[in-house]
Amino acid sequence: MTAAATLNPPGLLDRPADPASEYASVFPLDGYLAFLDVLRERDVSVITYDDLFAGSDDWDHESCYEREFRRWHAERRDPERIYLLIQHDVDFVPEFTQRIVALEAAAGVRSNVFLFHEINRDIPAGSPYDDRPYDVDHPYFRVAEEAGFVVGYHQNAIARAGTSVADATACFRDDVAALRRHHAIDYFCPHGGPGRTIDGRLYRNFDLDIPAELRGTLRWVYNRYGVRFSKRYSDGGLRRIDDPNRLAGLDLLAFARSLQPGQRAFALIHPQLWGYNVQPSYNPHLATQPWYRAFLDRSG
Repeated sequence: MTAAATLNPPGLLDRPADPASEYASVFPLDGYLAFLDVLRERDVSVITYDDLFAGSDDWDHESCYEREFRRWHAERRDPERIYLLIQHDVDFVPEFTQRIVALEAAAGVRSNVFLFHEINRDIPAGSPYDDRPYDVDHPYFRVAEEAGFVVGYHQNAIARAGTSVADATACFRDDVAALRRHHAIDYFCPHGGPGRTIDGRLYRNFDLDIPAELRGTLRWVYNRYGVRFSKRYSDGGLRRIDDPNRLAGLDLLAFARSLQPGQRAFALIHPQLWGYNVQPSYNPHLATQPWYRAFLDRSG
């Protein structure tokens, strides 16, 4: 059985008989398939962090990996090709990520999946995910790794253990050790979300440095520090966005069509936002966007 078939077991992508029975989403899942179709039509080279850092000794996250970027332009970039790195931050409902990965594998695309070790249960009131277990199917994601996907750590140590910086650092260290029992964790990015007040100062996850013993084995690739790209897209923070210009820029298909040869672009996609129980009321400002209404119309 091929990896693409293994990653799409029977029933995984089936529409529920009652879509309202699954957790609420913002975008229709087949809209993501339309995005993958645009990438295929444009012959976009979809890359991973492993591709970028193959043979690299650049661990300098504070420079945003300047040497890696120079090497890419000097030695590895084909100016005639379009490059895109897709990252998934798995904040909730990990099974939704499996559906996204199945679509990508069928399209011959590999992405970068960032998992929590444990979820932070201090979720804002009214979140559609506030009572959802965070059950990761690690064997599934190991198969994805074998197929060329990358699995990383979504660092939420301040949010989970923010009684002191020392406790949060220990949590960071323990999370990586736990995830490395399942996956090759070579990359991490801090989760957004609320911070914690420690000794009178507000700390967020991105304020926590890499534990000393993990330096040289773990790269910080997004959120405060990260890899350099010429163009970026993110569907993050949707609940709070009311700026019409920012909302107009969330059209993922328009983003895919705008990519140019020679560019190395980045797309952050939160899989929990993509599903069958689409609720435009998640952000009423988004619901007024013409591209969003067209997105819903084309998906039935």
